[in-house]
Amino acid sequence: MKTYLLFLLFTLTLIGCGRADYTGTVFGVKHFTRGGVAVDMDGAYPNQKMTLYVSASDEARVGRLPPVGATVTATGAATEYKGRPEIKIHSKDQWKW
Repeated sequence: MKTYLLFLLFTLTLIGCGRADYTGTVFGVKHFTRGGVAVDMDGAYPNQKMTLYVSASDEARVGRLPPVGATVTATGAATEYKGRPEIKIHSKDQWKW
């Protein structure tokens, strides 16, 4: 219960401030059939702690994706998607590994 409350507080802090820095480990990379990529951080879907999302229209600007197991630092606007925090990656400058 305590872990859940800390995670909830962390999520609300990210969403409330709008802009977030997040560092974590890539657990999975999912390519969607209609374009776009979801990078699951610090846990496998649906239990990831953060999702880094690249839309189909941003894939060319973002370029190379981080491999599974990489430590990634991402910066961007934090939102909530399906109950989990998410940062949308629009350019390669928003993340490093």
